[in-house]
Amino acid sequence: MDSKMDMPTTISKSTKRPEPFARGHGPAPARLADLGAKSLQQARRDVAFAAAESLGAIAEK
Repeated sequence: MDSKMDMPTTISKSTKRPEPFARGHGPAPARLADLGAKSLQQARRDVAFAAAESLGAIAEK
């Protein structure tokens, strides 16, 4: 989907002309939400790992 012509469209009821899908519809937002969930899970793992490392370092002192 390099150009606007490749974007999925719907027919506007008021103008009877094609218009791009409204934000939040179609397959792309679902993929983006999935990527966001995966990156959030990875961030949580990173924070948990850093906390465990720092607690381990404190316990060794």
